[in-house]
Amino acid sequence: MQEPRRVRFLYQGILQVGVGFYHLKNGNWRGATGLLRNGAVRLKEFEPESLGIDVARLVRESETCLGELEALGRERVREFDLSRIPKVTFTGQQASS
Repeated sequence: MQEPRRVRFLYQGILQVGVGFYHLKNGNWRGATGLLRNGAVRLKEFEPESLGIDVARLVRESETCLGELEALGRERVREFDLSRIPKVTFTGQQASS
């Protein structure tokens, strides 16, 4: 919240995706799908890479999970394979801040 630069939206997108998966683990389909959708949209501005983070991969994997959740629907949310939850990966390049 204190970050004045646009990079705050990168942080926000990563947090939204993470909290979306937290909701998924708790069986909250609506919270999961809403936050995954919003987080992916927020992150797209920073594709393909930002601050050494492979943003494109995170967006792609999050959107794949979102599609699977939407196909399962609210009643079958607990059938989602939690091992498919993506992790933030680094490109090996460090950007100067």
